[in-house]
Amino acid sequence: MSGLWQRLLGRLSRQRLALGEAQRLNGDVVLSFRGHGPAQFRVQHTSDHHGKPYEFGWCDVSALSDARFDPLSVVDHEHIVRGLFVDRINGNRDALYRHYKAAWLRVIPFDDSAEVRRACAAYAISLRLA
Repeated sequence: MSGLWQRLLGRLSRQRLALGEAQRLNGDVVLSFRGHGPAQFRVQHTSDHHGKPYEFGWCDVSALSDARFDPLSVVDHEHIVRGLFVDRINGNRDALYRHYKAAWLRVIPFDDSAEVRRACAAYAISLRLA
């Protein structure tokens, strides 16, 4: 199968992503959140360690990885990146992740409180190549 057909099929297929489940990255991806009501998430990425996510490298994805924005627009005058890639959701949302070096991605609740976990669990999250 040609590379073009593989890309087209990849765009059509969505992979459901469970909270906390690590997914290998192979380029820019679209994260789709489907649900109702307010919820707070953290999207995190890490490097690869012998074919697995590097467990000590997980870090929150900043707004620099949000392909909707010019990267310079999220850096303030002190050269500090402001904002997270995704944090608050209230209804259906698609987010385009700009891939750079990370090899793995996961979505977790913003914190461990029962209220936040319950709100996050009400959302279906899927991932597809951009």
